[in-house]
Amino acid sequence: MLSDVAFSLDGLLPSQREAVTHREGPLLVLGPAGTGKTRVIEARFCWLVAQGCEPERIVVLAPCSARVAALRGWLE
Repeated sequence: MLSDVAFSLDGLLPSQREAVTHREGPLLVLGPAGTGKTRVIEARFCWLVAQGCEPERIVVLAPCSARVAALRGWLE
């Protein structure tokens, strides 16, 4: 449940942490396979919710249908 979402910035690289806590405008996360994009997207979603953003106002796009399914399952 989203109200129970907990996240941690521990274990993120400095560049990943910067992306998660980005404050000004939209954010585009790009990188090759295996660089932690999905992890950053998940952490960013949690961070935004923790900052008071309504989940319904957050748009998340994933690189492939498999990641979309994984994110959808994680968010439900």
